[in-house]
Amino acid sequence: MMVSLKKTAVALLAFALIGTNTAFANGANPSPGGEKVPIEQLQPAAKIPTESVVLTPVGGELIFSDSPETFSGSGAFYRDWADGEFRVFWHHQNVSNQTMTVAVAFTNESDERVMLYSKGGGVGTSIYPDIAGLWGMNDFLRTRGTTKMLKILEPGEHYWIETPTAAGLTTSGIAQFNAVTQHGHQPAAVTVTVLGYEEGQKPANPLDVEILPLGEHTVRGKWEHFDRLGTIHYDPAMGRVFKPIDSAASGPWMDAMPGEYEWGYSAVDDRYFLNNGNYGVLYRWDIRMTNSLHKPTKIKVYMTPSGGFGQYSLQWNQQIYNSGFIMYTHAWNFTSFMLGANGGHYQMLTSLVGGSYGPQTFYFTAE
Repeated sequence: MMVSLKKTAVALLAFALIGTNTAFANGANPSPGGEKVPIEQLQPAAKIPTESVVLTPVGGELIFSDSPETFSGSGAFYRDWADGEFRVFWHHQNVSNQTMTVAVAFTNESDERVMLYSKGGGVGTSIYPDIAGLWGMNDFLRTRGTTKMLKILEPGEHYWIETPTAAGLTTSGIAQFNAVTQHGHQPAAVTVTVLGYEEGQKPANPLDVEILPLGEHTVRGKWEHFDRLGTIHYDPAMGRVFKPIDSAASGPWMDAMPGEYEWGYSAVDDRYFLNNGNYGVLYRWDIRMTNSLHKPTKIKVYMTPSGGFGQYSLQWNQQIYNSGFIMYTHAWNFTSFMLGANGGHYQMLTSLVGGSYGPQTFYFTAE
């Protein structure tokens, strides 16, 4: 049963080696998935052509806050407005010598009441940035699609999500919301401020907090769509094939699919950005398998972080799987199954976890 965002907004911070999971909801632990094998065992393999998989951007806006990624003093990381259904992704590391609070505040600047709903989310806090991201993503996948009333915001009123973050720890969150007018239930605008402040020094008005300077090699801004829809076709007669997802958006390692990336705009920096890796974006995959062999065939699906490393979370049909720590030298066999003679149809949800690195390359094999 889901608990409210408000009850879990103040994270229960345990100073253990691996950190603390600050969930938005209670639920069963994800499966650890299958074995890890050296990547050489999956080679040679044929690449599914990049241009053959076309992605469709869908969903509401994504507000992305990752700059400055490391902070040592109070200030706002990003501020922008969103209306209707939207998602917020935030990832910040406290490098001060004291506990700070990483928060997301929602402000109703209109002259009418606004109803703010949660549609799933999670926050993780850990000494390891990829574990913080993993915990946030696990709870987002688990609670995605649920709806919970958070608050009716009066004109000028705020709603806060607050996570105490000890020195050296990272807080990583991903959550989806819906804002509608109380009268008429039409999409309503709220101002979103992601900020950090000293413990016990919560500002009265998040809109009064000055924006911190843009950090180096980090991103903040708003993107038009928070999801991607795509279809991957596989036939065991193809043998071993692979498909990179969330590869570099630009530069020599760029291997983006049509429709995968879009430019975002930072209202506080007056700059356009690419969200390299599409952090905060959920890829909703339709996996269609035909079987021209016309006999039951064992299928194995693997993931490897090509050129990277980290902790990864994904959902295959209704089951969430965690990779544990994995490097590009190994591939993670998260699911194996018998494909019937007439083929099959599967659903997969993927998103690059905060603190982990892409691309995530998926291998499909038949035995």
